Amino acid sequence: MIQTCATFRYLDFVHLHALNSKGSTLAFYQMMERLDDNSGLAPPIWRYPALKLMLSQWRHLHMLKRGGRGHDPSPRCVEDTKSAELAIKCPSCPRPGINLPNNYLEAPPEDRFLYRAILAMDANFRLKNQLVSSWTRDAGMGIGCAYFVERAGYKKYIKSRMHEEDISTCVGFAALAKAATKYSRGLRYTGVGAVSCARTDMITAVGNLEKGERYGNMDYTFALALREFVDVDDILISYDIACQWFANLESRISKFWPQELKPPVTFTAKPAIPKFHLPSHEDDHEEYSFNIIPGVGSTDGEGPERIWSFHNPLAASTKPMAPATRLLVLDDNFGFWNWMKYTGHGK
Repeated sequence: MIQTCATFRYLDFVHLHALNSKGSTLAFYQMMERLDDNSGLAPPIWRYPALKLMLSQWRHLHMLKRGGRGHDPSPRCVEDTKSAELAIKCPSCPRPGINLPNNYLEAPPEDRFLYRAILAMDANFRLKNQLVSSWTRDAGMGIGCAYFVERAGYKKYIKSRMHEEDISTCVGFAALAKAATKYSRGLRYTGVGAVSCARTDMITAVGNLEKGERYGNMDYTFALALREFVDVDDILISYDIACQWFANLESRISKFWPQELKPPVTFTAKPAIPKFHLPSHEDDHEEYSFNIIPGVGSTDGEGPERIWSFHNPLAASTKPMAPATRLLVLDDNFGFWNWMKYTGHGK
């Protein structure tokens, strides 16, 4: 029996307000209560739990709708949604059969940069999550179908490498990183790691960090991002600790990566360090400079910092959320960011 309902217009208003303001649903609900009775003498019936559930469904259904899943004639069109299928793709990234010439693999060496994917990696230790509720109680909707990596494979891979230390670095940021990840007591996740397009700052893949910025977490997220670039052999990857992470990447791929995630043998990658971070590295790291790498133009590699500055206001509201609800909210906000980037390309 239906007990509570809301109009589409109201849910659309709540949704857009949340995406733009980064405020919590509770704060919005309390504002609406105050509009109805600002004296507090005759408060309306408490409908907040119902609004939370409706808004979660609204977010999920809109991602399915905008991902075109309603056009799938299969009766299991929702259940059969593939990994990352609901993510908004970057139109600037090279995609064979879409925006590359048929003979792009025959390009001479001096022109290969035209068909190169330029990615950026970074971790964020503000988007934490407390040990509230559980995955059993909060199973969620559409997990792994947008920006966050699918959970089962990620969890299995991380468990196999759970005894690793944080990625070391040659710079003074090490003390800062340790300070950010030292206090993990009471936290389910200490932050997130992400891969994005370094040209347009559009997010490609995101993974939760259980404790610090470890090779296993960042490797798996990077591997999932590479799935978007099938048959693109030339990848440039910008990372503020590329000097350490990239050093043994080939060895880790051959030893640890699941077979289904391993890139083709023709895969080549070039590391770079973002321009703002490079001066803090050792003097012999000029090979990682965007200023001397051919074919990168004015790319600065600092896109992740712009992404985080937009999403950090979500930290307060998502930290105490149940795990799957948090993923849905972050996926929704990452999609909003990508949509704004996509529609702003012509400006």
